[in-house]
Formats: sequence, C-alpha cells, structure tokens
Amino acid sequence: MGSPLLSSTPPASRRLAGFTLIELLVVIAIIAILAALLFPVIGKALRTGKQTASVNNLRQWAGAFHLSWTDNDGEMPADGTSTSADSEEAWFNRMPKKLNLPALKDTGTAEAPKLGTKSVWINPGAPIITVPGTPFCYGFNDFLSTKDEPTMRITRVVYPSKTPLLVEKYPDSSPVGSPESIRGFYVSRKDTDPDATANVLFVDGHVAGVAKKVFTDPTFSAASTENELREAPFLWIPFIGAQR
Repeated sequence: MGSPLLSSTPPASRRLAGFTLIELLVVIAIIAILAALLFPVIGKALRTGKQTASVNNLRQWAGAFHLSWTDNDGEMPADGTSTSADSEEAWFNRMPKKLNLPALKDTGTAEAPKLGTKSVWINPGAPIITVPGTPFCYGFNDFLSTKDEPTMRITRVVYPSKTPLLVEKYPDSSPVGSPESIRGFYVSRKDTDPDATANVLFVDGHVAGVAKKVFTDPTFSAASTENELREAPFLWIPFIGAQR
C-alpha cells in the first residue's frame, strides 16, 4: 500500500497563535482608556506628594523660628531686605542654624539651594526656572520686619493664627513675601482656578493651605479698625497701623 499523501496544513495543535487585526485594535483601545483614567490619578498623586514635601519644609522652618524666639526673648529675625545680606539678623542666616544648617551667607556655591533639588529651601512644586542668585521659594512676611523695627517681637502680632510668617511664592531672588508681589504673579499668570491653594506657615506655628483668592486679595493688605482686624480670615499685617 502506498504512503498516504502528506497534508500541507499542519495540525491545529501545531499552528502558531496570533492576534487578528481586530483583536490588536481592541487591546490598543483598552490600553488607551486605562491610560486616560490613570494619568490624572498619577498626576494628582505627584502633586499631592510635592505639596506634602513643601508642608514638611515649612514645619521644619516653624521649629527653627520657635527655637530662635525662645533663644532671643521673642525677637523675630529681619526679613533680609532692609539689612545686609550678610547680617546675622536676616532670617535666612539666623534660622538655618536652628536646623543644623549653615547660614545662607556661609553656604558655598556648590551647596547653595537649587530648584529641582531636595532641600528645606526648595518647594518641590515650584517651576524650575533661571533665578539670579539664590532662589527663594518661601518668603518672610514683609509686614513683620520694617526699617524702623527690623526685628519685631512676636508679642506685637495681635492674631498669630491668622498672620503669615513664611509663604510659598514663585521662586525669585527676594527673601520676602508681600501681597503685591504675590498677587502680581498670580494675576500675570491669569490663574483660572480661584480655589487653588498656596501653603502658609503662620506665626503661631501651624501650616495650612490658603486659597489664592484669599491669599492675593488686596483687602487683606491693610486694616483700619480693630473690627476689620478681628474679622479678616487672613492677615498680612500684624497690628493696626503696621507699615513696611
């Protein structure tokens, strides 16, 4: 009997598995849908992580300020604009020592704060831009240090739980935060989210996010009566008649 003819078609068990074009398109569509769902979640998680890191930075500064007040009979540091950048009274020179860090004036170029690095000086959520000199991501409240009273005492602050000490700000070479400069930045950005927040360290030591619509409202730059001072939810000024 002659040999049976060999079939040109391999058995089903020996066929190579593969995707049809339709199956491949379905898989791609599923991946695209999952990516669209996950990217916002991942982005929010990253923003939350940066916010938490910035809050922790401000809490470290809070500890430094309170140690300094204890050692200096309640005297605040100077904001660093009305004194020399080498002054021991400037906040960026006095406070770091309480964190076992060198004063900014004693920090070498290689160790100086840089945007995008992990540092108590740097808000991880700040944009990485070119800043001449030291980039300050946190600004000392400009109303807490004046030419006539550069080192104000903490007892002068009437409502410490509502008065900012350090505020998150757009990174620049200024060591202070003021309602004009911060408001000017947000206005120039035409920020469309009025409920967006900026982290603030208050004089009493707590840290909280403050809505930008409050943070930048010009009506909180001054108060002419005790009632206005008492009713305001956020106070740049430490007391009635405070001038920079």
